[in-house]
Parts: sequence; C-alpha cells; structure tokens
Amino acid sequence: MKIEQCYEKLGGNLPDVVYRIGSLDRVNKFLAKCVDVSALEELCSAMQADDLHESFRVAYMIKDLCRNMGFGTLQESVSQLIDDLHLEKEQAHVCDQAQKTLELVKKDYLDAMQAIKDYLETL
Repeated sequence: MKIEQCYEKLGGNLPDVVYRIGSLDRVNKFLAKCVDVSALEELCSAMQADDLHESFRVAYMIKDLCRNMGFGTLQESVSQLIDDLHLEKEQAHVCDQAQKTLELVKKDYLDAMQAIKDYLETL
C-alpha cells in the first residue's frame, strides 16, 4: 500500500500533513508511533466508569492527534463524541448518545490503526 492510499482510507489530505509536519519521512516516523490502541482503551474505560473529565481529556487527545496527522474520518467521529459529551456535561455523567457515538469512534479508530499498519508493513 502506498501512503496516498493509506491517507485515502484515513480520510486525510496527505499534502497538508506533509506541509504541516515537514517531510514524508517525518510523516512515516509519526505514523509508526500512532499505531496504538491504548488511547481507545483509555477512552472506553473512562466512559464505562462514567468519568466525564477523563472522557474529555482522552477524546481531546485523540482529536489533537487526528488534526495533526490528518486522520479526517476519525477526527470527525471524535469531534461528534466531544460535542455529545458537552451536551451531557450538565447531567454530570455519560449518557446514551455519547455511548452510541463511542461505537462509531471505536470503528473509525480501529479502521485507522489497521490502515496505518497495512501501510507500514510495506515500508
């Protein structure tokens, strides 16, 4: 798989990412560091524990990673989750809508990690 195909699967814009990060070699270096599901596990644990503060923290961390690395599809679903969490902040706990959006985030996250792994295997 070529990096262009990887970024197509990620819903990202590779030229923008290369411009932002500085070079294709640096993009590859950072992609290798992104293949990790611990942030998703942290997010799921925080939401299961009904910990809004930690849910926000991890969701924003994932969103920042997506913005910097150009993971467009995952960034959209995480942004929706953050919006859902803001709506539920008044209730002081994680509600049904955020839980539903979390399922989409899980899918997008795992799809993104798989696309990156598939690409990195070709290097």
